[in-house]
Amino acid sequence: MRQYKLSFLIIVMTIGLIACGTNNNNDTDTNSDAPTENTNNQQEGSTSPQSVEDVQLTPKEAMQIFTDTYTGAAISSIELDEHNFEYTYEIEGFDDAKEYKTEIDLEKNMIDQEEENREKDDNYQELVFDDYVGHEDALSTASQAQEVQELVPTSWNLEIDDGVATYEIEFENDNQKDVTIVIDAKTGEQLTVDVDD
Repeated sequence: MRQYKLSFLIIVMTIGLIACGTNNNNDTDTNSDAPTENTNNQQEGSTSPQSVEDVQLTPKEAMQIFTDTYTGAAISSIELDEHNFEYTYEIEGFDDAKEYKTEIDLEKNMIDQEEENREKDDNYQELVFDDYVGHEDALSTASQAQEVQELVPTSWNLEIDDGVATYEIEFENDNQKDVTIVIDAKTGEQLTVDVDD
C-alpha cells in the first residue's frame, strides 16, 4: 500500500510539473517578467512617429561618449534622429589633424565611427554649448508654433550654418505632414518655419 501511495504521489507531481511548464500561447499574463523588444521604439510598419522627447539618453551623455573617445576633439554638430526604427545621436567633431563622425545608440554604444584627415580649406567651427539655449528650450519654443499643433517632434540637430548656431527641429504626424522649425541657438528665437504637406 505504501508503494502505491508513493507511486501515486510521483505521478501527481510529474503531471503538476508538466502542467506548470506548458507554454500556452493563449495566456494573457500581463505581469510577465519576460523582456520585450522595442517597447519604447516605433514598431516596423507602424505609422505613428516617435517623439524625441521620449529619449532617455541626454545629449550631454552622448557628447561625453564622443569626447571620451576622441580626446581633445571639438564638437561641430549633434543630431538626434531615428534610423531603422531606433533613435541615435550623430555627433561630428574635429581636432588639429582629423575630423570625426560617430553614431551612438540609446544604450550608449558607438554603432558607427568615421575618421579622416582634416581638409585645410574646410572651415571648422566648434559649438560653444554654454552660449546656447538647451535643446529642451529650443523644443519648447518650436512646439509653440501654430504650424506644428498636433505634430510630434521627431528629430533635432544643432550646428553652425553661415556663422549662426541653430537648432533645426523636425515635426511629423502619421498623415505625412512635415514641418521644420529653425531656432537661433543663442537667443532661442524662432527664425524660420518650413511646411511640407
